[in-house]
Amino acid sequence: MYHLSELTLPDTEFDLCQVGSDEELAQVCAAWQHLEVLAIDTEFVRRRTFYPIAGLLQCYDGRQVVIIDPLDIADWEPLKQVLRNSAVLKVMHSCGEDLEVFCRLLDCLPAPLFDTQIAAGFCGMRPAMGYHGLVSELLQHDLPKDQTQSDWLARPLSREQLRYAAHDVYYLYAAYQLLAERLRGLGRFEWVLQESAALGTTLPTAVPPEDCYRRLKGAWRLSRRELAIARDLCAWRERQAREHDRPRNWIVKDATLLAIARQQPTSLSALAAIEGMPATTVRKQGEPLLQLVGEGRSVSAERLPPALPRPGAPAHKEWLAALRRGVEACAERLGIAAELVLSRRQQESLVSDWVGNGGGRLKLPAATAAPWRAELLQSVFNQVEGL
Repeated sequence: MYHLSELTLPDTEFDLCQVGSDEELAQVCAAWQHLEVLAIDTEFVRRRTFYPIAGLLQCYDGRQVVIIDPLDIADWEPLKQVLRNSAVLKVMHSCGEDLEVFCRLLDCLPAPLFDTQIAAGFCGMRPAMGYHGLVSELLQHDLPKDQTQSDWLARPLSREQLRYAAHDVYYLYAAYQLLAERLRGLGRFEWVLQESAALGTTLPTAVPPEDCYRRLKGAWRLSRRELAIARDLCAWRERQAREHDRPRNWIVKDATLLAIARQQPTSLSALAAIEGMPATTVRKQGEPLLQLVGEGRSVSAERLPPALPRPGAPAHKEWLAALRRGVEACAERLGIAAELVLSRRQQESLVSDWVGNGGGRLKLPAATAAPWRAELLQSVFNQVEGL
């Protein structure tokens, strides 16, 4: 049996166990395979990279907090097995970036998943509530914030860092217990599981590079020809960011991509003259970029992407207003924020795609098509389609 170095923090009610070897990780994971619930959090650094760099993984099983040092682990298979174990519910809070950590570090996502931020919203609490606010409101405990900007890659870790990381999962477990009880009383526990399961489909890296142009701010102002160029440029930038692990805007900023799509340069000198265009990018990637511009200029009309609708365009206002009223009415009946039923951005996207496709039946995209939502909104969709 391997010895797990323990550090008991005097102001807590749990043991803190630090894991820094493959053997220790295998041992704790073997015990976790028999749990019903495991609270999980991560600490990471993401200042100069596209992907988050894991600094710590924290887990709490209701008895002991385990802090895993990813810098010392080579064999992650035991933890992968826990994350994939359908009998163990993984509890996290606002876990979008944490899921990116797991994707990058382990190439897998935890399932089933229970996100306490989503759960709090379905209990009628403020939507998108931060973890500190959740703990304060549910458990009447004020968590310290002194390590929020800590360097989680530095070693050795300080006592304050360990305390901060441990508290993140210790109180998460207690918050889950309270929220789960309320949700079961409301009949909404499964709703949280459905919404949490969809989080993995909305990660930035889950979006195909060819679709990234839809997130380009101001792209709706481009013509279809310009949009074809912007689509290819955004796909190129996304691949560069992922391949070289650099933030998108470090490669080329959004405004510069829009300017290239509009000006459609045909020479390196014209490309270099565009405001914000990095000289090193022109030198190293100028020719491929000009080739993308040329391909966009010559693509046949039938292969051009549909124009992106202007947000709140007059032609959409009647349908959008009807959808908004229906969503707000549903939310009021449930006693939750309308944003949880369908956010304004989701509403606008839904109506825009529906109008762009010539009408027919309103259909939720996969990322928001949880059964509870589809059933709730069906009568609202029928009203909108009938206008």
